[in-house]
Amino acid sequence: MRLLIEGEILNDVLNNQPNKHAMQGFFYSLLRNTAYDPIHNRSGFKYFCYSDVFPLKNCHRGGKVKVLFSSPWRQLLQALREQIQVGESYLWGGWRVKILNTKLFDVKLPYEWITGSPILLRYDPSGRGNTYFSFQRPGHSLQVFLKRLTENAVKKFQGFYGEFPDLTRPLFEEMVYDKTVVIPITVNGKTTPTVVTKWKRFKLPHPLRKAEKDFYKFLFDVGLGERNALGLGFVNPLNPPTAKKKKQNAVRSVVQ
Repeated sequence: MRLLIEGEILNDVLNNQPNKHAMQGFFYSLLRNTAYDPIHNRSGFKYFCYSDVFPLKNCHRGGKVKVLFSSPWRQLLQALREQIQVGESYLWGGWRVKILNTKLFDVKLPYEWITGSPILLRYDPSGRGNTYFSFQRPGHSLQVFLKRLTENAVKKFQGFYGEFPDLTRPLFEEMVYDKTVVIPITVNGKTTPTVVTKWKRFKLPHPLRKAEKDFYKFLFDVGLGERNALGLGFVNPLNPPTAKKKKQNAVRSVVQ
């Protein structure tokens, strides 16, 4: 399930993205005094995620911007939407944003995904280390990344449903890496530059059985990797080529 929030930036902004912790604070503030207020203090997974603000070209005073929240927990997003007042302005960190519209909707499970915010993964299998996955480090291979990503996905599914997923194949059939970036992450008041990765494509195994579809739909809504509640690991459908592009590709193929 997804919640789209559209807004207009009312002030001058210094960065092209609001601080991740500020966006998390916006989310939690809206849930205050609701049945979902305790989610802020619960340990472990929070079972929601959100995208980077988009489009980047509009991240300036007067720009119309959007952000997507996702969760396998429909009631959580419904409660969030009910608390948002269209026409009112809210702080997204240093951004003052007037809410223009909200929309709650679901997405049919796509077979190809792209990251809508970067993925964070600890290299330590225990999940307690402070070394985060980076292809620039020795031993940090694609196989290790996929193994850790799978372990994390299974743990989240088990925590939410109380059972193990029906997963007998590699998590993804194909993965296309984009780039590694560094973003500031604040834990216990200390801000640390942290390595995260962006991906152009995750292709699901095909065909999928019913139980597998349920698992992947959960993963699509909850996000990949760690610290999803900080807006990391959000995924979008990888848009198929338009009819115009398909025609151009067909023409190009004939010419070649």
